[in-house]
Amino acid sequence: MGTASAHGHAPEEPSQTPEISIVVPTFDRPEALERCIDALLGQQTYRRFEIVVVDNHPQSGLTAQLVSRCPSVRWLQEPIAGLSQARNCGVSAARGTVIVTTDDDVIHTPTWLQTLTAPLFAALNDPANRLAADRQLPSGQSRNRSRSPL
Repeated sequence: MGTASAHGHAPEEPSQTPEISIVVPTFDRPEALERCIDALLGQQTYRRFEIVVVDNHPQSGLTAQLVSRCPSVRWLQEPIAGLSQARNCGVSAARGTVIVTTDDDVIHTPTWLQTLTAPLFAALNDPANRLAADRQLPSGQSRNRSRSPL
């Protein structure tokens, strides 16, 4: 399994909060997952990101064995079968401000993450959009989920 390229900014320290979470559900496809993770670790972006692999069949041990060789990848177990169940598990555990999902059999180009998220971060950083992002919900809770500005 590869390591992050010089351009990839996956968090090196657990205390660093990622800006982007990439959720990858999987069900016993270690060969495809390994290629997917290698491509994700090679992303050329200036944003910190985390890779969250959701094992939708943890009983087999296949995914755990693969992910254990890659300490920068978070491994979650979702024993209830189903792609939606696995994605929801990953999204719930994601720490990034922006959450993207992909499938375990996809090999992304090195600029995929930067190309996908650049417009989102531009919009989030635009002062004209801050008013909408900071509005209060009818219950009085803030919609901002107490995440710092990007």
